[in-house]
Amino acid sequence: MVFKHPTMSAEEMFKMNGKVMLEGYGMGKILKRTFNLMRHRPSPDMLMASFFTQLGVKKAYAKLYSTRL
Repeated sequence: MVFKHPTMSAEEMFKMNGKVMLEGYGMGKILKRTFNLMRHRPSPDMLMASFFTQLGVKKAYAKLYSTRL
């Protein structure tokens, strides 16, 4: 642990971080970011790269936090 929170233990911080990351990389949020990108950079290659990168991040976080939450 790099930061010591004044009122939370390291385990509580890990669990809270897991909840935030899993919520932030939920399918709804991924789609929202992808559609937002579509408005600003309407490139099919960019959209696919962004979408599949976020799916990979979602999978990695799910694996990391599923064993500990």
